[in-house]
Amino acid sequence: MINYLCGVPKRHERDGSLTFIVSGVGYRVHVGDRDRPAFTIAGDADHPVEVHVRHVIKEESQTLYGFADERDRRA
Repeated sequence: MINYLCGVPKRHERDGSLTFIVSGVGYRVHVGDRDRPAFTIAGDADHPVEVHVRHVIKEESQTLYGFADERDRRA
């Protein structure tokens, strides 16, 4: 399970998610409107951001949900 990412937000996707680059790998993370300002599209590898992640696994999909605060991820 993915619980935490530290990476650079690179782009907004059409579905409202963000792609974070972590060690050269892009992770699509769904982020709510309340947390979105914490993950600005910096494009600066020297300024990664922390993303607290809830990894949801279903029969036909795996989805990452991102939160700026770990307490929100636990809720």
